[in-house]
Amino acid sequence: MAATVSSGPVAAQGAVGIGLACLPASAESAALCGQLRDVIDSGHNAGVVTLTTPDALGGYAKAVRLHIEDLRADSLSAHLEWRGPGQDWQRGATLTLDTMDTTISPSLSGQFLRDLWSHSRTGL
Repeated sequence: MAATVSSGPVAAQGAVGIGLACLPASAESAALCGQLRDVIDSGHNAGVVTLTTPDALGGYAKAVRLHIEDLRADSLSAHLEWRGPGQDWQRGATLTLDTMDTTISPSLSGQFLRDLWSHSRTGL
């Protein structure tokens, strides 16, 4: 279930498509952010998602924030926040991926992000 996250709707948006930002900003989160962009793009026309900074999301009518809560070689935990035109931010559930005998590969993290996007039901 989605919960409202405070900070209010954005009054004026000029950029087209969906703005995507990842928190915290790091090389590891940038790689996951790129994978999430591909996941979101796969459900739209390619190129509709733009990677940007959290501060720049106000320029987009539709925006998504990937919050990485824990990232280790064998564990990944994250949730999404999103908003559509004229909406307040919504928060999805936190999903966690833990592995025992291996590290998290791009294939595993890609499946995790597909599941996270699907379970969040953003409607974007």
